[in-house]
Amino acid sequence: MRSYALIAFILIASVAFHAQGPAKSPTANQTPSSSSATRTFSSDVGFDISYPSDWTIVDMTPALPMVKSKIEGEEATTKEKSHTSCVQIFFNAKSGEPASVFLAVGATKGCLGAEPDLNAYALGTMSTLKEKYQLTETEYGTFTLKKTVFWVMRTKAAKIDHPDAVETIEYLGAVLPKGIVLWSAHCKNETAKAEFEHAHLRFPDGSDTAMIPAEAFRAIKTATKTLPDTKSEGTTQSATFTSDQGFSYSYPANWEVADSKPILPIAQMKAEEQATNKVEKTAASCMQVALLLQHGSPRSVILTLALEYSCLGETMKQGDLAALGSGIAESVGKNVNVKDPAYGAYKLGSHDFWIERAQANPKDHPERSFTLEVTCTILKKAMVCWMGFANDKDALDTFEGGRTGLEGEPPVPLVPPSAFKERK
Repeated sequence: MRSYALIAFILIASVAFHAQGPAKSPTANQTPSSSSATRTFSSDVGFDISYPSDWTIVDMTPALPMVKSKIEGEEATTKEKSHTSCVQIFFNAKSGEPASVFLAVGATKGCLGAEPDLNAYALGTMSTLKEKYQLTETEYGTFTLKKTVFWVMRTKAAKIDHPDAVETIEYLGAVLPKGIVLWSAHCKNETAKAEFEHAHLRFPDGSDTAMIPAEAFRAIKTATKTLPDTKSEGTTQSATFTSDQGFSYSYPANWEVADSKPILPIAQMKAEEQATNKVEKTAASCMQVALLLQHGSPRSVILTLALEYSCLGETMKQGDLAALGSGIAESVGKNVNVKDPAYGAYKLGSHDFWIERAQANPKDHPERSFTLEVTCTILKKAMVCWMGFANDKDALDTFEGGRTGLEGEPPVPLVPPSAFKERK
């Protein structure tokens, strides 16, 4: 089990315990608020939560060692076992019958020994939930509070082994100054859902927010409506991704297709914040992740981005290709240190491509090195860019060798050997 999924696993495992968990009286950090209808809980990791006074606080201390031991199995790595020991349940409560469950789980930066990656925890949460539940009507969103980014998810969920029992699951996640926290609710009815969404969070810097503010899902609802219908077909050796934007791309079947929707709100918000003008901000909000592939450890990644003209409000021309391609590559460079860039141009059938290749190091992990390659083309419906983040030659060869079909033309390798014949 990957380390970023551990917190989500503990959240889910805790839900079953709550059904019969013993209640306990409020302690020193659970005090009545100014309203007799609410209480306030204060966490050492840096947040207060005001919640309805009829929520019953549940003591998870007896069950936590058992949950952790289940995770620390023979297949867990030393790093994953270390991260498991860092997990804390900051807040846990239940309400009603059958019980709706409310939790706050996380880990401190000091214990983890590194800055937590909110994207990784978002992906890990969804991966773990899908192992236990059948999910429908899933929404993702995000909002910021004094530069702290919050990830939000809401879904209808039915347990795989009990499909008739449907509940609403909501998550809120953020990296706070002291650590990462995931707040969650498994709601059996609309009352519990409303109580969780309106529970109030306060932070040491004076900022505060409803648990799920009304605007949290607005951006992602707009974005997901224009995501293309796609499919993957193939043999045990390879698979082919086909987009209605006019392209296909083949890749080895042992590369994992990752669901980008959980992290799309965070990526769009950061891109919009980094935009320097209105055009860049519009492009950031319109950019879609068509395909996200990953493989190996450390992971190599192939990412395909599409910028649809119907969203952008104008059609890109071939003369725009170099500037747009270099702009996308430059946006990636805001998060990595790039050296020795090489540039090229080539054709696949009737389509012109712009390409850049460089060595790169993540700014937050300068000890890591990989090859970054970006190649873009102009199609009739969209501008499409493929990005390869390759940790070894095999990954780079996979990226470049992926057979690519463009608007009905025969599939050919994405990057021909002659692409960098002339350096600029």
